[in-house]
Amino acid sequence: MALPKLELKNYNGIFVENIDYHDIELIIKENLISLCWGSENEEFYNINEVIEEFLERFKKKNTEQKYGYIGEFLYYLYILYNVDVIKPVSLFFNQEERGFKKGFDLLGYGNNEFWYSEVKSGSADNKDIDDYNLERLNTAYKDIVSKLSFKNRNKNYWDTAKANICKIKFTNGYTERKEIIKILTEEKSVNKLNNIIIVSVVFSNSITPLDMSKIQDKYNKLKSNSENITIVCIRKKTIEKIIEMLLRMCSNNE
Repeated sequence: MALPKLELKNYNGIFVENIDYHDIELIIKENLISLCWGSENEEFYNINEVIEEFLERFKKKNTEQKYGYIGEFLYYLYILYNVDVIKPVSLFFNQEERGFKKGFDLLGYGNNEFWYSEVKSGSADNKDIDDYNLERLNTAYKDIVSKLSFKNRNKNYWDTAKANICKIKFTNGYTERKEIIKILTEEKSVNKLNNIIIVSVVFSNSITPLDMSKIQDKYNKLKSNSENITIVCIRKKTIEKIIEMLLRMCSNNE
C-alpha cells in the first residue's frame, strides 16, 4: 500500500504498518539530506554522514524523547510524500545543537500560504489507544494555538523559519524564495493565524486501528474554533523498525 495523500482542512489517519516499507525507505534515501540540512546544502553531505548524525542524536535522548523524535520524523516523511499539497520549508535538524529545535515542528508552504504544525508523539503502553490519541491531539492543539497567539507570539520562531528557508532550493530560485520570505515576514505580524495542522503519532504494539469516528468528532469540534485546521493521526507499532532501516541503509552504502 502506498502512503495516502494528505487532505488539508480534513482529518487524516495512517497506520504505518499497512504501508510498504520500500516506499518509506525510498523517500528517506531521496530526501534525508535535504530534510535535515536543506536542499541547498545537499552537495556538501553524503547519506551515510547524515544517517550517522541522525542516529547520534537519537541515542542521546531518553525514551520519551525518542518517541517524539521518530514521531516528528515520520510526519516529515509523510509531508514529503505530499509535495503537491504543501512543501516543507523547515528543517528537521536543530541546526545549532543536537537537541530538539525550537519553534514550529514543521512549517509547510503551498498555494501562497503557510501551514503551521505541532506534533505530539508517545507510547500508548497500557492506555486506551483512542483516549491517548485524543490526548495527544488536545496537547498539540493547545501548543500550536499558544505559539500562534498574537499577545505572546515569539517572533524569533518566524526569524528562524526565514533562516531555514534560505537553505531550501526552489524552482525559481531567488525570486520564489524572496516572495515566500516576504509572506512569512508579513504573517509574523498578522493578528490571527488560522492554518493549523495538529499531529498525533501513537506507538502501540496493538494492531487495533484508531477509531476514525472519534477523530472526526474531534475535528468537527476544533473546526468551529479554527476553520483552517487539519488533523493527522499516525499509528506505528514501534520505533525500532525505522532505526533498523536507517542502519541497514548506512551499511548498504559502505
